[in-house]
Amino acid sequence: MRIDAYTHFFPKKFFDKMQDVAGDYKDMGKRVRSLPALFDVDVRKKIVDGHKDYQQILSYPQPPVEKFAKTPAQIDEIIRIINDGFAELCAKEKDHFPGWVAQISLDAPDAGVAEAERAIKMGALGVQIYTNVAGKPLILPLRAFAVGRRGDGDITYLFTLDDYWTLDGAYGGSGAEIINHSCDPNLVPRIMKGHIIYMSLREI
Repeated sequence: MRIDAYTHFFPKKFFDKMQDVAGDYKDMGKRVRSLPALFDVDVRKKIVDGHKDYQQILSYPQPPVEKFAKTPAQIDEIIRIINDGFAELCAKEKDHFPGWVAQISLDAPDAGVAEAERAIKMGALGVQIYTNVAGKPLILPLRAFAVGRRGDGDITYLFTLDDYWTLDGAYGGSGAEIINHSCDPNLVPRIMKGHIIYMSLREI
């Protein structure tokens, strides 16, 4: 059996909702509306049936929900529609689509984490996140919030270098990441020419 692990599809309820919310969305919106295989399950099943021993894991395509939804509440509503639609479709058509990837938004980190947890409990095999929306590296707030919820004693070591770059010492840290976590520090950080420099507050 061949499993295609990253195939894009719009659940019907979501596609209908998108038509109401962003029926005039241009560029990528116009593109996806012209491809029935992205939203018509019968067309997609015919494609799957055209290949021997073949199944697809479904995931949400473009455009990012954050691009066309008008409010944070609407983003959350649409994200839930997507994930509920995938769960329902894959339960009904498991011979064609044995699994799905949840979509979540980083627009509100707490809601995003909660939706990820809900989706995993419904059977999602993973989570897809658009990490750069409207020029913002949106992975940062969710990363900080998610680690804080783990309850396993880990600490989040984040240092913002500029409006785009943030260093996360929890990934590949050498131990030096802990030096900026102190109630009574003896070092002070300075950003110089794109580098983080730690300077002593006392003579060495």
